[in-house]
Amino acid sequence: MSLHHLLNCSLWWHGPRWVNALDIAWPKNPVSRKECGEVPELRKVVSLVATTQPEDIINRYSHLNRLIRTCAWWHRFRENTRCEASVRVIGSLSSAEIDRALITLVRRVQEEHFALDRRQLERNQKLHPKSKLRFLKPQLVDGLIRVGGRLHHSALAIDEKHPIVLPAKHHLTTLIARRYHEKTMHGGPNLLLSTIRQRFWPLRGRECVRSIVHDCITCTRARPRSLEQLMGDLPPVRVNKSFPFENVGVDFAGPVFLKPPNRKADPVKGYVAVYVCLAVKAVHLDLVPDMTTDGFIASLRRFTGRRGKPSTIYCDNGRNFVGAQRELSELRKLFLTQRHRDAVTNEGIDNGIHFLFIAPRSPSLGGIWEAAVKSMKLHLRRIMGNAMLTETEFTTALIQVEAALNSRPITPMSEDPQDLQPLTPGHFLVGKPLNAIPEPDLSGIPESRLSRWQRVQNLSQHFWRRWHHEYLNTLQNRYRWTEETSNLAKNAIVLLRDENLPPQRWAIGRVVDVHPGEDGLVRLASVKTNNGITQRAVNKLCLLPVEVSPSDLTQSRSITPISSHEEK
Repeated sequence: MSLHHLLNCSLWWHGPRWVNALDIAWPKNPVSRKECGEVPELRKVVSLVATTQPEDIINRYSHLNRLIRTCAWWHRFRENTRCEASVRVIGSLSSAEIDRALITLVRRVQEEHFALDRRQLERNQKLHPKSKLRFLKPQLVDGLIRVGGRLHHSALAIDEKHPIVLPAKHHLTTLIARRYHEKTMHGGPNLLLSTIRQRFWPLRGRECVRSIVHDCITCTRARPRSLEQLMGDLPPVRVNKSFPFENVGVDFAGPVFLKPPNRKADPVKGYVAVYVCLAVKAVHLDLVPDMTTDGFIASLRRFTGRRGKPSTIYCDNGRNFVGAQRELSELRKLFLTQRHRDAVTNEGIDNGIHFLFIAPRSPSLGGIWEAAVKSMKLHLRRIMGNAMLTETEFTTALIQVEAALNSRPITPMSEDPQDLQPLTPGHFLVGKPLNAIPEPDLSGIPESRLSRWQRVQNLSQHFWRRWHHEYLNTLQNRYRWTEETSNLAKNAIVLLRDENLPPQRWAIGRVVDVHPGEDGLVRLASVKTNNGITQRAVNKLCLLPVEVSPSDLTQSRSITPISSHEEK
């Protein structure tokens, strides 16, 4: 009705005329819609009958308790609609209703998967020779297929003597196994299977419980397994001829405590810089008094002054030192500051040195200098023990350790005394092992009888020929990671291994990018955590059995409860 008609409509403002009249004058019949000017609304009624199979309902749930309680509420609703209001059941679900719902679900699953066996048992017929239940001597009790077995005369409970049969690889079987796995406090496969068989008998049960334990995130986090990939090829700087210390790997060890000049003063903290030649494994050790940028640059200058200027220096960015130990806090602060990295890089650029940093907390990418650090520590522990040396004494011991490391054979040793002396890094530095017996004095021999410079060059080339024929062949074998495995995929959920924390506190992250090598195998990945994106070697990642779809990317922060600090 328009506003103009509404203003002049007495029916709207005052109601019908008979309202103000006596009751006797009221109309006998109700007012028709025609008198009110009302037009009935036409509606189309559409009825849709939808049927749902029990299999579809079971597959909607990922937890057994939710499925059982939902089924129990359905049973109560059906019974309440069939009885009077005075006898209807209200309140919380009872244990009897919960158990009846579980039995109903199991019966529906048996009717679907063991239809032929069920019909034969109802007719007391012999089972088919290819039936999966023929070894269990099944029997039908109250509509349920139970194991007949050979324990009828035992004192066990009825459910243990005749457990209910469950089909293999069914979602309901998986839900029941998961529930018992939680009830057994995440026990192993044997405990889980024995607990399930106290009431149910899943076909191929051992395979079922193994998959449950393997796919359990809690069990995986308690005992994580690191990923592995085929060991990669050696880089060119490891297998090509170059001057000693032309391509160097750098690492730091420590801290070490030195005796102060004043007896009453506290011990002085120091660090050891380990420089390793990537071609001949020669080692250079240097004592660094403090872990500062200036101290590291001073150590680098001492190294270049004694060993020559390298062209490339490989080093980790110090994140493998990040830990809970307070002694390494200074080292962590040094290497995590961009100012230090810029200063070191600028120092290298000014001197024609190129710095390359490996991924954080990935010592396998710098195994050659990590091995040198391990060997250096072994010698120092045997020499020093618990003694505390002065700076001069420690420097002397460090140089002796350096000589021992540079005298180690890098080629296989032979039992034949007629064979050549094993090749060592010292041959490339001074022409012999550093701890070898000195050569005889040749000062009394005429100069005309001495070898010329060409003889020295020939001797150096002889060392390199032996390096090619004897040393490079030893680098062919892969002593670890000998098999090629599946590449780590994007969007995978992984644990970041941290040796300073228990596995339950390892950070969780999502793989956002992978970095395959020249052979197409992924050995390095970029992982996104709550604190940003960081790179890790795959052997420092533990894959979690979680399937993640691309639609879950926006919810990544809700599944990454991380407490440790990481930054790119």
